[in-house]
Amino acid sequence: MFTFNIVLALALTSFLSVTNAVPLVHPIDKRAIGATLRPTNQPQTCIGVSSLANGAFLFSGPCDQAGFYNKWDVSPGDNQVVKLSGLPAGSGDWCLDAGLDFTSGTIIGLKIWQCYPGVPQQRWFYTDDKHLAVVGGNACLSQGRNGIFTQACFDSDATGGNPSLQTWNIVEGSTPPPPPPPPPTGGRQIKWVEDGVERCLQVNNGAFGNGQSVGVNVCFSEELSFYPFQQWVYNKGSTKICIAPNSFTDIEYCIDFGSNLGSNGQPLKIWQSYDIPAQRLYITDDNHIAVENGPGQCVDVQAESTAEPSRPYGLRKRVQTWQCSGGNPNQIFQFATA
Repeated sequence: MFTFNIVLALALTSFLSVTNAVPLVHPIDKRAIGATLRPTNQPQTCIGVSSLANGAFLFSGPCDQAGFYNKWDVSPGDNQVVKLSGLPAGSGDWCLDAGLDFTSGTIIGLKIWQCYPGVPQQRWFYTDDKHLAVVGGNACLSQGRNGIFTQACFDSDATGGNPSLQTWNIVEGSTPPPPPPPPPTGGRQIKWVEDGVERCLQVNNGAFGNGQSVGVNVCFSEELSFYPFQQWVYNKGSTKICIAPNSFTDIEYCIDFGSNLGSNGQPLKIWQSYDIPAQRLYITDDNHIAVENGPGQCVDVQAESTAEPSRPYGLRKRVQTWQCSGGNPNQIFQFATA
């Protein structure tokens, strides 16, 4: 069960009752110095910043990434501040800051700010069920298609909830990270070749959900945490093309051409698996992905699109629906054998 509301109330009551009786412990005395914050389903991924300035937004990336400040002074329970640790001399003190609107529960990009111990937007509580919540507000540290942000806290056991978005491990510097999860079984990459370089079909933005767009990007290796976003289950001939089973979601998502099956230029997307015409596809002998028994529409790499850098990863080109053309290289893909 999700317990942070009760825990926070008790903790805050206890804190107020003893404030006048005993001196407060220095905020960082009880902390895990130089710990990393890692999503519970992505043990090799850390959150941090690439610059030290008021308003610098957090992002997630490989923990050993160069120029990535991702060590924090943080511990279970009440944290007067969550401060970046191990910074170069003279860098100042920088703290996790939820902003002034932290009571609304709306999605707000999470940033760092100069440390001001005692201001409510910099006071955090790490709960028994691994949420990092703003004390006195309705905001929890979250990760999703919008990057790293705060949003309304939700129960890990709630129907439809995704605990991977709001649950975090505190990994101390002396503690080895948990081993990475095994790569998903049954998945294969779908490749498109650009000027002799292989690109892979992917779900964009590092998040699964209805309407999430599809693009092509550099091909991920198995050790990368976002490898599952390029892993597809399919067959040659009549098929659905769906994301392979993975640790990010329990829902099966498939490539979906949308409701306007005869319309050119519609962004290709994924949707929850249904037995509908928009998801009934056919991989042809000349390696096109077409709507089966449909109006002649194929998966098409948008020629005029350009690279779009983003977090947690970008894309090389957008992918759309377009009238099938046998010799069009933007519609020809490579499929791994089973």
